[in-house]
Amino acid sequence: MKYRLYKLAQYLRGGMGYFGISEIPEIDGWIRRRIRLCYWKQWR
Repeated sequence: MKYRLYKLAQYLRGGMGYFGISEIPEIDGWIRRRIRLCYWKQWR
């Protein structure tokens, strides 16, 4: 799980830095859904 969060953070830093889309609320919801999905799969 640590690796997934690390890769997600790395991806977001690059994308947000390049596109400058750090204030879009849809991104926050997407990130939260993906993290919940990862925890759910890990739990199963």
